[in-house]
Amino acid sequence: MEQTKSRLEKLAEAGAKTATEYRISLWSSWLFGLAAYMFVFTNKLLNLDELAGLFGKGETVSSGRWGLALTSFIFPDYSMPWINGLICILLLSVSICLIIGIFEIKKPILQVLLSGLIIAFPSQAVTFAYMFTCAPYALSALFAVWSVYLVTKGGKGRYIAAVVLLCLSVSIYQAYFTLSVSLCVVYFIMQTLRGREIKSIITDGLRCILSVILALAVYFVINKAVMHFAAVEYNSYATAAWNSDIKSILGGIRVAFTAFFGYFLKGHYHLAPTVFSMAVHTLLAVVIAVPVVTWFIKCRDNARKILLLALIIVFPLSVNCIYIISSQRHTLMLLSFTSVYVLAACLLEELDFKRLRGAALVCMGLILVCNIFYSNRLYLKMKLEYEEAYGFYSSIVTRVKSAEGYDNDTMLIITGDANELVYHADEIDTSDIVGIMEGLLNIYSRSDFLRYYIGYDYNPVDWDAWGALDAMGEVEKMPVFPYDGSVKKFGDFMVVKLG
Repeated sequence: MEQTKSRLEKLAEAGAKTATEYRISLWSSWLFGLAAYMFVFTNKLLNLDELAGLFGKGETVSSGRWGLALTSFIFPDYSMPWINGLICILLLSVSICLIIGIFEIKKPILQVLLSGLIIAFPSQAVTFAYMFTCAPYALSALFAVWSVYLVTKGGKGRYIAAVVLLCLSVSIYQAYFTLSVSLCVVYFIMQTLRGREIKSIITDGLRCILSVILALAVYFVINKAVMHFAAVEYNSYATAAWNSDIKSILGGIRVAFTAFFGYFLKGHYHLAPTVFSMAVHTLLAVVIAVPVVTWFIKCRDNARKILLLALIIVFPLSVNCIYIISSQRHTLMLLSFTSVYVLAACLLEELDFKRLRGAALVCMGLILVCNIFYSNRLYLKMKLEYEEAYGFYSSIVTRVKSAEGYDNDTMLIITGDANELVYHADEIDTSDIVGIMEGLLNIYSRSDFLRYYIGYDYNPVDWDAWGALDAMGEVEKMPVFPYDGSVKKFGDFMVVKLG
């Protein structure tokens, strides 16, 4: 008698079947992911936020990220590079499989290149500087892509689920809704090229727009309720980010278009991280434009041509729609640019490129190589920054503990910062990359670094008692570290003057 399979067994079989179907994308994602990120997965690299986020998720509800707070029930509050990194690669590889499925990309070489370009994209490289939130962010990206998958498949139940998923995505990290929007635009560009009925394209397009609006509306309602019951207000970072008036919103739309071309021509936000990469990106754009222009010339359906032109014009705005609502932009927020590679892969799959196909594939391969090199260069800089900071502050702790009058009751005060006293491996310039910056430590992060990485758990400073000493005049006369007299005790306070 044949046994009835349990739901778990059926689910496992479905998962195995799906993994087999998308094995090229899965293997490519893991291969290129490890090539790009093995270094950061096997080292404890730091930035300012990572220092404070070793045992937490950072700012959550006060940044409008109530979903990020909830992920603590899924991803423990430990910033573990290897485990968090593997979780990220797993979630991102599933997202890539969904993208392959949405756009029905069949050619193995395109699956390989697209998987690599998404997994090793500079935005993701910067995300791993925030190892304490990288797994939730990957989940946010998965939810954003999944919502597009459900919307494009149609059906009332899928539509509702897509709204819920996009709402959850935004609640973890607000910027990733742009990934959903840009993928939807790519989807309708391809539907237009494939000859689908214009009326149905417009109808489904309006449904997609409505789903994004509903998801954002639900998010804001829940967010307002959460902040009310938690008695929390937006932090300064969040309040500074929002475009709240018509002028700033219109300005954001203008910048969204200009910045898109700036990625190719000027390397804005390091999405094309080198001059060579910018040139190859530009060449790829030119190559994929040729068959599109040819299609326009041959097409006799004016309504379809107008629709396609409108979608192409809207595409840069969809990639950069975060610019409309936010005045703060950096590499981490711009994962939606990967939709450019999705569009390129779809066009290579669909249109007749003849001899240009090889040139486009070479361009995509070179971009992938550049991105893998770039991510490893960033992590080398982070490693050097850590070693420099560790050596410098270890010498400070040694001087403090050996200074005259030091005892277990001593409170430590460090004035100034070490930026001008420590070499920052300027051969690798990261001065304008948020998250991977020159000068690892400042007043905000110093205490965590001394406690968790140097092992010096000094006493909390009694600032009222320090003020009563009225010693600032004497401190100003002290020489700068490491010269004699730069470490000096005043009452129960040991002062180190860095600048």
